[in-house]
Amino acid sequence: MEWIIRINDQETITARFRNYVYNFNMTDIVMIKNMGNEGVRYLTIKTSDKFLKIRVGHTGQNIIGKI
Repeated sequence: MEWIIRINDQETITARFRNYVYNFNMTDIVMIKNMGNEGVRYLTIKTSDKFLKIRVGHTGQNIIGKI
């Protein structure tokens, strides 16, 4: 199980995990955060109306946010 995050033609970001696919237009993104420590990392992508928060680390990978 892994997240695949791609920047497509510098216009959109596509994030995939299992059967989930999330698309973000670059112009709509208001924040990208990469936080955490050695054990757990958080990547957050936020627009004005949705967000995706990815947790990766020793405790596993899962979706925390809601689209």
